Amino acid sequence: MLVENIMKRAESETSEGITVEMIPALKSAVVSFKTAKECSEFVLLGPQNRTFKSKSLTVRALDQTKQLLLEESGLDEELLRLLFEKEGAELDQAEVQVQKQRTVLTFTRETDVLRLLQKPLQLRKKTLKLYPFYQSLGRALYGADKPPVKLPAPLLQSTDPALIRFFSKRPSVLQSLRSQLKTHWCQAELNQDCVSLSPEPELLHQEEEVLGDWTETVRSILSQFTSQFEVCKLSPPPDLWRESLENVSALITNRDQVLMVPDETNGVVKVVGLKSDVGKLKEPLCESINSLIKRARREKTQVIEEIKVSRSIFSLIYDDVFQIELLRNYPEINIDTQGAFPKVTGLKEETAAINAKVFEKKSELTKNGVDLDRHVLEFLKGGDQEQLTNVLLTGKKAVLEISGNRITLWACSEKDFKDAEAHLKSVLVSKQVEVEDSNVLQTIEWQSLVDEMENQENKAMKKVEIQTENDQVVVSGFKDIATKVSLELDYFLKQNARIQVSVAVDPIAKLEYLKRFSKPTLDALKDKVQVTFTNNGLSLSGARANVDENKRLVKEMVDSVAFESHTIAKHGARKIFDDKDENYQSIIETKTGCLVKIVDAADATRDVSVAASLLPKPDYQIKTPSGVEILVSNADMCSYPVEAIVNPTVDDLQMTQGLSAALVKAAGHQLQVECDKITLNHGNLKAGECVVTGAGGSLRCKKIIHAVGPSYDKQNPTKAQGQLKRVVKKCLELAEGHRCESVAIPAISRNRNFPLKECVKIIVRAVKEHCEDRYDDCLLKSVHFVNNDDAAVRATEDRVRQEFGNKGVSSRIPPALVLPKLASAASVSASAPVTIGTNCVGKELTKEGVEICILKGNLERATTDVIVNTASSDLNLSVGAVSCAILNAAGPALQAMVQDTQSQAAVGDVVITEGANLNCQQVFHAVAPHYDKGQGTAQKQLSDLFRDCLSTAESKGMTSISFSAMGTGNLGFPKDLVFSLLMEKVLEISSKKPKSLKKVQVVLFPGDADTIRVFSDEFQKKFPKAGGSSSTAAAASSGVSGPFSKVVSTSSTHEAKMGGVSVQVVTGDITKEVTDVIVNSTNENFSLKSGVSKAILDAAGAAVENECATLGAQANSGLILTQPGNLKCKKILHLVGKTDLTKITASVRDALLTCIKHSLSSVSFPAIGTGQGNVRAKGVADAMLDAVIDVLSKNPNSSLKSVRFVIFQTQMLKDFHDSLLQRSASDTSPKDKPKESGIIGTITSRIKSFFGPSSPEKTQTTGDFVREALKPTPVCFHICGESPTTINSAKQRIDSILSKSLSDTCLKDEIILSLSQEDYKRLEDIQRKMEVGIRVEVKNEEGRIYIEGLAKDVSVVITQIHELLKTTRLEEDLNQKAELLSAVVEWQYAAPGQDFKTFDPKTNYELEKALEKNQKDVKVKLNGQDVTVKLPRGPATCKNGQSLNIQRINKMSDLPESWDSMDTSSTKVITLAPGSTEYTTVEQLFKASCNRNVTKIERIQNPVLWQSLQIKKRAMDQKNGHSNNERRLFHGTSDDTVAFINEHGFNRSYAGKNATAFGKGTYFAVNAQYSSSDTYSRPNANGEKLMYLCSVLTGDFTVGNSAMIEPPLKQSGSIEKYDSVVDNTTRPSMFIIFHDSQAYPEYLITFT
Repeated sequence: MLVENIMKRAESETSEGITVEMIPALKSAVVSFKTAKECSEFVLLGPQNRTFKSKSLTVRALDQTKQLLLEESGLDEELLRLLFEKEGAELDQAEVQVQKQRTVLTFTRETDVLRLLQKPLQLRKKTLKLYPFYQSLGRALYGADKPPVKLPAPLLQSTDPALIRFFSKRPSVLQSLRSQLKTHWCQAELNQDCVSLSPEPELLHQEEEVLGDWTETVRSILSQFTSQFEVCKLSPPPDLWRESLENVSALITNRDQVLMVPDETNGVVKVVGLKSDVGKLKEPLCESINSLIKRARREKTQVIEEIKVSRSIFSLIYDDVFQIELLRNYPEINIDTQGAFPKVTGLKEETAAINAKVFEKKSELTKNGVDLDRHVLEFLKGGDQEQLTNVLLTGKKAVLEISGNRITLWACSEKDFKDAEAHLKSVLVSKQVEVEDSNVLQTIEWQSLVDEMENQENKAMKKVEIQTENDQVVVSGFKDIATKVSLELDYFLKQNARIQVSVAVDPIAKLEYLKRFSKPTLDALKDKVQVTFTNNGLSLSGARANVDENKRLVKEMVDSVAFESHTIAKHGARKIFDDKDENYQSIIETKTGCLVKIVDAADATRDVSVAASLLPKPDYQIKTPSGVEILVSNADMCSYPVEAIVNPTVDDLQMTQGLSAALVKAAGHQLQVECDKITLNHGNLKAGECVVTGAGGSLRCKKIIHAVGPSYDKQNPTKAQGQLKRVVKKCLELAEGHRCESVAIPAISRNRNFPLKECVKIIVRAVKEHCEDRYDDCLLKSVHFVNNDDAAVRATEDRVRQEFGNKGVSSRIPPALVLPKLASAASVSASAPVTIGTNCVGKELTKEGVEICILKGNLERATTDVIVNTASSDLNLSVGAVSCAILNAAGPALQAMVQDTQSQAAVGDVVITEGANLNCQQVFHAVAPHYDKGQGTAQKQLSDLFRDCLSTAESKGMTSISFSAMGTGNLGFPKDLVFSLLMEKVLEISSKKPKSLKKVQVVLFPGDADTIRVFSDEFQKKFPKAGGSSSTAAAASSGVSGPFSKVVSTSSTHEAKMGGVSVQVVTGDITKEVTDVIVNSTNENFSLKSGVSKAILDAAGAAVENECATLGAQANSGLILTQPGNLKCKKILHLVGKTDLTKITASVRDALLTCIKHSLSSVSFPAIGTGQGNVRAKGVADAMLDAVIDVLSKNPNSSLKSVRFVIFQTQMLKDFHDSLLQRSASDTSPKDKPKESGIIGTITSRIKSFFGPSSPEKTQTTGDFVREALKPTPVCFHICGESPTTINSAKQRIDSILSKSLSDTCLKDEIILSLSQEDYKRLEDIQRKMEVGIRVEVKNEEGRIYIEGLAKDVSVVITQIHELLKTTRLEEDLNQKAELLSAVVEWQYAAPGQDFKTFDPKTNYELEKALEKNQKDVKVKLNGQDVTVKLPRGPATCKNGQSLNIQRINKMSDLPESWDSMDTSSTKVITLAPGSTEYTTVEQLFKASCNRNVTKIERIQNPVLWQSLQIKKRAMDQKNGHSNNERRLFHGTSDDTVAFINEHGFNRSYAGKNATAFGKGTYFAVNAQYSSSDTYSRPNANGEKLMYLCSVLTGDFTVGNSAMIEPPLKQSGSIEKYDSVVDNTTRPSMFIIFHDSQAYPEYLITFT
């Protein structure tokens, strides 16, 4: 109707043209129209209908279909295809639906479907029913031809009766089935063996498809439902039916889910249930039935068989794998292992197979005997074999078998055997306990202890056995137990052994005190120990326990005796007590109760520090601010005398290697026993831990600190570094905790892969931190870094210098870049430039204290803190000559460090690394630019590089830095420019007063002569006054001496001295030398048999060769000492020969230091390297002598007294002689010195004679100095008493005796300044003979001699010294006269036909005096021979009759015209006539200021004095630049001095006779009135007074003071002095001169 409404058609029309077919399943209807137009209209109009809209209906046109439904199946598809082709249709596909008995046909075109539906088709006379089939609808449209509907037939489904029974017994299961079928309109009923399925009527109302599929659907539901369940059929044997049911029933535990259905008739038992439940039971059920069957069969046929293999071996065979294998193959067998042999129960074939398998396995075992200690064997024989195996070999695949005296070990494999054998030997030990006293073994206490320990340790099983045989106790058994027991037994035996020990009493005075005052106390100890006195202490004997206990008491008693060593180092003290030694001891003992004993001075210090005297000389020593001594030594730790030593050890304290083994050897086995106790009680140590034990034996320490150092890990170094620092600090704390004041530490962990430098850095830093942390609380007084190899010692010293400072004392000569020629200390003044060796181009010290040094050498050998390397931008150190040399010396580690820092660098960058194997701390790798000829910034970049290197070195605290001539090579910089840039930056940083950087070196390659020349020239321009190679000649010409004295030569020997050491160069055979040491230059194995080495070894003998082989195989530093063999020396020093001159120097230096270390006094060297080494002899001589200079200059007080260089090839002697001469004192004679010509030269030479020393022997000292007295022979008192108070009382008594007997005094005399070396030797002789002290002091040019000693001796010495001073004064006067005379008169001599030569000044004076006395002849000395000279014109005759010509030269003839003739007299006094012009002039000068009556005026004529004045005046005029230097002044005198002044002039030795207010010189007054005072002009008996009018050279003057003994300097820093001093510079009233030649007594005025 709805369709009709929409289409607006009548009902009759609708029924004919439109059909409607309902499809309930799709809730749709299909409307068919006759025309397409009607269909389109309906689709368009339908949605507009109100009803259509209200029902929410939709409409769409049905698609054309290509499919037809054929209500038939089973037709041949080919026949259909042919049929349809006949009708013009093409069949594409035919789909047969078997269940619905129909076929869906698909055609290629929709028109084919329309065509076929137009007419009926027949096939085999049967009409085909075709209907259109729409895929979108899933069905065909039948229209009016739809077939009728009927119910399907009921269905019977066959089912297992057991399952039917299960369903019937389980209503819920049946209900579940029916519920599922109900949804498909099906009813289910259970029959005996099937299930009946019937359709319900409602099925007719369902869809066609539902009806068609119903049968298959319900059958499928039933099948799926029953498939969830399973029926398991079991068929047990009839005779086991009942037992089978029980087993099955027992296995079914979930009876609600599983049902057992027995069918005895058919012999079947069914088990029904869900598949999962039955599946779980199926296997156990089958196994249960099968097991019953098998068991029944086995019970009838099985046997029991014994396997002939021991139970222990069977246990080894019957491991888990074998057991699993047997059970898998023979699950029913049973093996019983309880009897002596294992038994197997099973079928005969099974037992046979198992037996065979066991023996096969046994044959596969590894079997061998075990070699065990016989005591361990006896222990094992006494134990249960199986029990021992179980305990000893737990976890090991091995068993023990003990048979007789043989132990056999069975193992599964060779590896297991070795593992078990090693384990067995490690857990079983026999410990031998040495029996010190066999009598202890016979005691009841011993036997009781043995029984107690065996019973205690063997309760559960036998673990230890104690055997005693041949006075030896052996403990065998389990290691831990045996070790523990042996330690306890050892302790018991040692504690109860009878011993005798000595208690040393030092000093002996204490022993005497104890004998006298402590005998009752010692007698009280007799119950436990026997005490006796010995020569050097007390002896205690008895059981060790008692001895140890009482030894402590005795030590405490000894220590309780107050003792003090009272040493008196005063001159004369020994004499006092030698005179009174009969009385003073008893007097002091009576008064104080103290025992006083005089001992040798050597004993005086023994009690203070015995150990200190035994210490080897340290390589370096410095004291920390807190007072702790830090020492670096190359020594043997086992003999090192400190209170505690540190032993680097392993975690279990087994002292079997290295230092540990050496310590055990020195201390004895007890040390290892003590270590074992520690590990037994506390376990092994960990890295960073330490423990302390006693020492003993021959060790010189009290305690040993065992430290476990860490192993170095490159991947994680921080952990190891921390552990090392911690263990060092713990060692120091342990030492202090045990009251040790000194400790020795080696390079801990060095043998654990720690890099040496890193190792010593951490150790030294830890010590420094400990000292700083404790500071005043630090108990340690000294820390010793002790190693016995040079590398460790040198590394430690370098680090100590860095950490603690460089101002310590060193006995080692550090390796140097250059070994300069050293000058003696006396040859270099404080202000003079230092004399530098030939390798030094120039040297300068800036005003801020920075040293600049230009050297020839190799940069890689520099020893400064920093070396600057020239690197390329890719940082490849093998590029460039300097960089390559540095890399080769440093090693590949340097390149690795650079790469770790960065891989590339820009110009101007500085990459900093450590020094690796170089002798520096750091290397600055500087990337320098190429020279751009001033076109760019290259010059500034290079300058900045120099600045950065210097400033970085300063900021890092470096003290020294070395540069090469950076940039002058391939980089192309001009050499003078590089020098200028570098010096500019050096002076710039110097001006900033750097705190650390104090030395800058420029090292020039020796082969680069051009660079050396340019740098040398530039250096001289920059620093014209600096020292260097160019100034060497000047230094030599000015008398600068070398380190050696003048060389004394014979034909085959050249000798010089340095200090007290004789250095000789000789030709000869070195094997004939008798020095303490002969040096042999050999190869690295110390086995060279050629050249000098062969001669030495052949002469020494085979024993020396063997010793060389032994020592050479051990670690060494390239130098060993052996016995002399057949040679006449004490030792042979074998060193590895070198061909590099620097290394030769180092080798000789090491050899000399070794001689000093071993206190050897003489050594003979061959010419090292000149043989097979082919090194030039001149270079070798220089290198070897430089080493001698180095060592002797650093060790002036060493044991060495003679160093000999024995040259076999005589042609080499000249080279060594020349080298020795270059280093010796110059011998410059006057003729070699440049002479000045003219009057200035003459005056200058005279001035030098006046101001300089009058004689080589009489050197007037200028400047302050002190010559100390010889050290007195000390007298040492050892004082013992009951308390310090009584000792102080005794000391006061001694001091009182001394104070009463000793005396001291002081002598003052100006002549002391002129004492010669011979005079000082004379004073030393007086000191030794008289046992007095004579101390000479010169201060402010005033001489004093202090004398102290026994009062009576001092009086005698004063007289002797006065005589000495008198003789010196007379000799000084004589020398002065001779010098003055030589300026006026010169006596000469000449052999016939030769030039005249001048006599020396003294002989010249003797000849002139003899002439004055009119002697006919006089004897004088000429060149050490007596010569008689006839006067006045010769000849001179020698003893051998040789005649010499003589002449007298008057050198100066410019005497005053007013003088009378002198004839031959030296002095004339001429009385002037009153009224004469000369008389009147002098009188007027006198009366101008003094109106006294003049009675006489005399002219004094002394040519020598006059000429001296003139010479002095000319020199003063020239010096001062003006001639206003002379004045006429007055000098009052007395009768007793006139003759002396007339002859010798004024002598300032008499200064102070009247006054010294303005200086200790000779005083002259401006006015005669001042000098006329009676103080200065004392009247004679007639009342007459005397006064000189003098010509005085006053020159430039200043104000004087009473302390002056010479005029002061004109200005600070100048060497020029004033000529005189006055009381007032504006209007002086007096002048004081300090040189006798500056005044001439012109006239003597007598007045009243």
